[in-house]
Amino acid sequence: DGFDYLDPARFREYFAAGLPAEQAAFEARSQVMIADANFRAVITIPAWRSKPSWMLVATKDRTINPDLERWYAVRANSRTVEVPGASHSVYASRPKEVEIGESFNGCECHSTSFTGRIARRPMLPVHCRWMFRVGCIR
Repeated sequence: DGFDYLDPARFREYFAAGLPAEQAAFEARSQVMIADANFRAVITIPAWRSKPSWMLVATKDRTINPDLERWYAVRANSRTVEVPGASHSVYASRPKEVEIGESFNGCECHSTSFTGRIARRPMLPVHCRWMFRVGCIR
């Protein structure tokens, strides 16, 4: 039907290994399907070619291979932070370690750190953790 989701029986293993079983089970039951077309989208002008980017690598991620994430980061010249032993759901399982510590590109209207604006949202969609382009949102 053009949509995908993670098998709830394997959700914790691949997506939420660092979360308590009850929370992982809830997330497995409440996941939103993703359109297959998202994986075939052609981006003609990637933002990382002209704007700063950040990459968070969860070293025990079983949804996106950490070596592939590192390659993305090198290719985009991203500032990179690794969280050893973290699964794909690193924002929910290890929020205190999700610290990039960069301000919003020196934007004068924001003095909040990256962590303060992004990581406190415990349920970021999978696509949000690939490569962050943080800038003024005003």
